Amino acid sequence: MSEKFIVLANQLNAREVNELADLVIATENVRYIYEFACNVKGAPIDKLADAVIAYGNDELSSAYICHFAREVEGAPIDKLEDAIIATGYAYRIYDFASNVKGASITKIVTSVTGWVREAFINKIDRFSSGSLYDASSFIYKLIDAIIATGDAKYIYDVATRIIRVYGRINELNEQLIKKFANALIATKDAMYIDSYIYQYIYKEKMVTGHDRRTLIEESINVIMATGNAEYIYEIARYVKGAPIDKLADAIIATGNAEYIYKFARYVKGAPIDKLADAIIATGNAKYIYEFACNVKGAPIDKLRVAIYLTGDKLHTDLFVYKFGLEAKIRKTIIALRSGNIEQIKEILDSFDIENEKPNLDPETGKQKIKTIDGEQERRF
Repeated sequence: MSEKFIVLANQLNAREVNELADLVIATENVRYIYEFACNVKGAPIDKLADAVIAYGNDELSSAYICHFAREVEGAPIDKLEDAIIATGYAYRIYDFASNVKGASITKIVTSVTGWVREAFINKIDRFSSGSLYDASSFIYKLIDAIIATGDAKYIYDVATRIIRVYGRINELNEQLIKKFANALIATKDAMYIDSYIYQYIYKEKMVTGHDRRTLIEESINVIMATGNAEYIYEIARYVKGAPIDKLADAIIATGNAEYIYKFARYVKGAPIDKLADAIIATGNAKYIYEFACNVKGAPIDKLRVAIYLTGDKLHTDLFVYKFGLEAKIRKTIIALRSGNIEQIKEILDSFDIENEKPNLDPETGKQKIKTIDGEQERRF
């Protein structure tokens, strides 16, 4: 738009300016519409903003939406904000959030998803570390806006990005680390709480003293309350000083046979009898069998009855074979130690391993039987 045109337009009255604005809008030239709004006194700003928004959902349109919002006096920011979000252009959305006075960072951050969010996170290393603690800075407001979404992945991603970028040069303080920790705990998302607290609070000790202990305790309580068996088990196994009895009660409450078994097998100080009752209550023959085989101090007689009551013939037969044979071996060892030759002979004669062994395929649950033609398979 020429300078002469702008000078002429500024000599018109309000009615004439409005009519001229309609002619400019009719050109469908987004640059002319934007320049008219910027330079003509008394221009109908709302009408011109609508025209810029309606121009099209493309890169050029998104650029002029940003320019219009940033440079046109009296521009309808809320309307232009909705329009820039709708374009889906990450760079322009970020530009709008960071450079337009009056833009709602919280609204923008909450509204965008997917790779647009990633674009926001990837811009973090552009800022000085000091701006992380300056409440008037864009990055400080961006962090607060991301926390306000309550989205655990979003919070975790920005937190870990900041730690990677600024942690290397030791320009992070505990306050920011705690801020992200508390935000994640508030989401009650076991996976991201466990990952962040274990790595940065427990392992790397980026928060120390009483605050560190408090954050670890709070995260454990929240994870137990979620009923997520995997992370309850991981805390018990890997966090030194974790409340094992409380975690055992929490894992039992999930009814998850796999993690009840793993808890009993791998967690030091686990209450075996209580966990044995819990594994029996699941009725899962596979893990009752695994519990009996692999958990030191497992109550074999109680588990023998429990696995029989499941009606699972495969694991019942495996159980009987394993623990029946073990009992005979123990008797043999005792007899050898006593030197009782007759007893040893009697025990050895009683071994009929081929007949006692359930000829099963543990993968398929099938039993092999001998026929004239060789081995066949049949299902129970």
